[in-house]
Amino acid sequence: MLRSTGIRNIPKEIGRLIKLRLLDVDYCPILCIASGVISKLIWLEEFYIGMEEGDCSFVGELSKLKSPKILHLKVPDLRCFPEDFHFESLKEFHIKDDVFWLIQTRGCQCLLEISQRSFPLTGPIMKLIQRSEMLNLWMIKDLDNFLPKVYPAHFKELSYIQLMKCKNVRSLVKTSDLDEPGQGRTNEKFFSQVEEISLITLKRLEVLWDKPHQDLSFCNLSKIFIVDCAFLLRLFPLSVAQGIVNLRELTILHCESLVVVVSAGDEQTGGSKTELVQEDTNIEFDKLTNIHLDYLPKLESFYSGDSIIKYTSLENIHVKNCPIMKRWSNGDNHINDYIAAKLEMDGDLSMLLKCREEDDDDDDDDDDDDDDTEGTEELSD
Repeated sequence: MLRSTGIRNIPKEIGRLIKLRLLDVDYCPILCIASGVISKLIWLEEFYIGMEEGDCSFVGELSKLKSPKILHLKVPDLRCFPEDFHFESLKEFHIKDDVFWLIQTRGCQCLLEISQRSFPLTGPIMKLIQRSEMLNLWMIKDLDNFLPKVYPAHFKELSYIQLMKCKNVRSLVKTSDLDEPGQGRTNEKFFSQVEEISLITLKRLEVLWDKPHQDLSFCNLSKIFIVDCAFLLRLFPLSVAQGIVNLRELTILHCESLVVVVSAGDEQTGGSKTELVQEDTNIEFDKLTNIHLDYLPKLESFYSGDSIIKYTSLENIHVKNCPIMKRWSNGDNHINDYIAAKLEMDGDLSMLLKCREEDDDDDDDDDDDDDDTEGTEELSD
């Protein structure tokens, strides 16, 4: 166990320990591993290494390991990751190619972080993506969309996605490409296990995904975090919003061009099919607890249509620095009286949000609605 010792050299003599099962040199920033050492440790099952600088040629020797089970590989360069690595025995991996240590694993066992400016879409990297539960992509210059560019096969394990400073990304999902020949059809759905999406400083991002698609499912998505995406105009259309049934937290900060969060159904065209959404279709965010909108200078509304929106679990609404926002939506917004009293908005914005407490006995008490205002806040434009 040599973790955090600051050791700088792994001499060739270590290669004589041919029965070694575990080698831990994690958190040793400046490290040199003699050539041929790793290739001789063929029974090594657990390998932990974290270095900020040094020769990474030893990474190519990982293919000699007969049955690797745990691989924590934090090195400056992953380009020589071997094509013939024994992925089938791998149970846990934390792999990344930058100098920052992984600090939030969210309980995931399989994590991949790529930060090289020229994204290495090699065979082994694609296999790691396919196995990843958490995927962070930083500063990838030749990436214009996440799906299907990064992952042409169906996600099976992925739960957490973070894209940061990928300056050419225009969309998270390019649905038109999913209809191209060769994409194939299976019973599995893209993103069906994804729980969190974080998009940070994507200067050319215009939309997350433009319309529903038969191969897309965000049924487990619980958190969306978006910061500093200057070209983002809208988050998603109404029909997509209706499929995000487990959303709990929505945060959008410093997006200078954002006009609306949920757009009305008239913008959903293209692809293999045109999606038509009725204007009177209700939206139910049954699990949404927190909405945080800040510094959105062009935001006009949360929702641009007339549908009724129900927020049955909402606990906090924070809206600040949205100077031209004149309405929350055109229709009614059903929230409880507790949150109506906790609205945190600039100026008179709270007076522009129509709020009506959800009441199971509404149908029975229609005659009393005009007179009974206790526990209910009804605010009009």
